[in-house]
Amino acid sequence: MLKYGHEIPKKESIISQNFDFGKEWLGWACSEEYFEEVKPIFDYLLKLKAEGKYWKEIKDKGNKVYVPFLNAFIKEFCNINKEHNAAGAIIKFLISDDNRTQQPSANKHTRVKNNPKLDGVEIKPKKLPEQILELDFKERSKNTVVLTMDKGWSLSFRIHNASTKVEPSLKFDIQLQSRPVYLLYVNARW
Repeated sequence: MLKYGHEIPKKESIISQNFDFGKEWLGWACSEEYFEEVKPIFDYLLKLKAEGKYWKEIKDKGNKVYVPFLNAFIKEFCNINKEHNAAGAIIKFLISDDNRTQQPSANKHTRVKNNPKLDGVEIKPKKLPEQILELDFKERSKNTVVLTMDKGWSLSFRIHNASTKVEPSLKFDIQLQSRPVYLLYVNARW
């Protein structure tokens, strides 16, 4: 069923010590420096898991876990962006998933491909963001960073724990905060 609407995409991703967000989301691998920087954070979580701790028992988890991880994430995302167009790549990642094709008019392709249920559907192309303006912590937040890009695009990345017991992983809730006013989604569930 083809549905027209203004649905705002949202993605959740499990982040672990070995998860390469650069490769998985953007198409370019994270550096060894990034993995070395996040290793102590996940080692700490592994230690807490072995002790059977719950997240609610961690005093100041914002400063001990979330802030150091997000600082490493910001640094690596910006480093990848220096060499590649991470702005366009992150939007492409955000608008598609395994069960659904969200084909916005911002896609560079004029025809939906590789989906027989949408064969022949044409979308007018508009431009994806080309430049990252800022990637920094949301005001007064220790668990959310905001990515601001040109052409009216903005994303939030909120990091949180995925369960009540401590695990050596975190979860990103990625949401589109703003988009160009001309953007229209054609949602096809299959």
